[in-house]
Amino acid sequence: MHLTMCMLVRNEQDILEENLFFHRKMGIDRFLVMNHLSTDGTLSILTRLREQGVDIRVYEQNSPKYLQAEWMTFLSREAYRLGTDWVIMSDADEFWLPEKPSLKDYLVTVPEEVDVVQSLWYNNLPVKGVSPFYLNTSFAPYIYLYKVAMRAAPTSGVSMGNHAPTHTAKCLREHSALRVMHFQHRGEASLYNKYVLGGEALANSNLPEDVGSHWRRGFQEFQRGNFDGFTDSLSYSEAEIRVVPNVCTVDTVKKMLLARGRHTSRWLEVTSKVGCGNACSYCPQTLFTSSYGKLCPKDSRILSMGLLSRMLDNVDPVTTAIHFSGFCEVFLHPEGHEFIACAHEKGFDVALFSTLAGLTEEKISFLEKKGVELAWVRLHEIPGVDRKLFEAKSKLIRETLRITRFESQPVENPISRGGSLWNPGYWSKGVTCPRFDCNVVLPNGEVFLCCSDFGLSCRVGNLLESRYDSQEFKEARARFRNCAAASGTDMLCKHCEMAIKLG
Repeated sequence: MHLTMCMLVRNEQDILEENLFFHRKMGIDRFLVMNHLSTDGTLSILTRLREQGVDIRVYEQNSPKYLQAEWMTFLSREAYRLGTDWVIMSDADEFWLPEKPSLKDYLVTVPEEVDVVQSLWYNNLPVKGVSPFYLNTSFAPYIYLYKVAMRAAPTSGVSMGNHAPTHTAKCLREHSALRVMHFQHRGEASLYNKYVLGGEALANSNLPEDVGSHWRRGFQEFQRGNFDGFTDSLSYSEAEIRVVPNVCTVDTVKKMLLARGRHTSRWLEVTSKVGCGNACSYCPQTLFTSSYGKLCPKDSRILSMGLLSRMLDNVDPVTTAIHFSGFCEVFLHPEGHEFIACAHEKGFDVALFSTLAGLTEEKISFLEKKGVELAWVRLHEIPGVDRKLFEAKSKLIRETLRITRFESQPVENPISRGGSLWNPGYWSKGVTCPRFDCNVVLPNGEVFLCCSDFGLSCRVGNLLESRYDSQEFKEARARFRNCAAASGTDMLCKHCEMAIKLG
């Protein structure tokens, strides 16, 4: 599925980059942006992101009028012409929030006979003095106002405000499965741009008086010299928010934007198949494969795309990263590169710990075309393998894909992998480790404690049956954490050099 977001912007530098980041995480493939007389850094942001590989197409509109319905209808039809499945009509201050992990996961569930989804619109209630905008997490719904996402069509169109389609009546109104969170009041600059510049453009447009009534009121107050009093009334105290009818707290936008640029310390490692052809000396594959055969004798040893997708649907992309490492080299799986793209498209921070065995130029080209970005790449050589070949592949991946953090180093001092390679000794007192929340999933959905658990002794749960943040998973991790912290117990962590000694 391909998704396009259409957006009309004017002086949105305080929110635009955050909006595009969020919606890329939510599955948007392409942005069609109409720039209407921006004089701030809006165009610079769009140019920089486009140069960094974001699929953005900018259309200039220099009219002194504000003809949103006409211009957004043009963009919706342009999206169809360029090729897409769904078109989301949005403003820069709106964040589309599905109950599913991504917009694609939600839209694929919409019945075929439905052409348009009208999503309920939630208005942010900003607290005086709180910035940036996403730290304000209180919202109240507009009961009778919606925003639209549409199947791409050559005759598609929207009304003023992006509230309704003009080309079809086959609509689905969603009250919870898909919501739009609207950060309309964010500070002096945004208020001036909206009510003064926008209100003036609206006044030039010869539209009915009931169109954009809130903009018109703000412009009138500006002309009367009472703009400060008008804008003061648009923010709230904590006490005022508590008495707003139907107020709710939604912090997903806050979580994602706060985590932006940082690789989360909580992750899930994906094991693509049982049995790695690398056979590295520091990786006890014989122990792992025999343990898997004993515990899961009838289960498949090779991960499928369908099962991976189901597993990832049970993981929160805001709080958890996906590592392609686990107990097998991902590129040795014929679909390993497609697994990486799948995780990226679902909005996860994606890390790659790899020897690059099995990597080809075709696989890298696939990832590049998919716009895959990697939050962390850590490479290590296979002892005895052609160094020039490894360096060539390393250069290829670094120069082709966008990578936030890149490391490449030999494995000079391997650890015993929790006693799997040799006996490192037993520590009877308490230990702890940051990896209790960094587990490994196998091709059958079974989740084990960490990358040192080659003997599969510490089962956490099953991702095909429960969510990664479910009570079942939390209780299992707590049991292992408590057992490790106690004196006199015997478990994997008491034999691992990565454990942190407490006594």
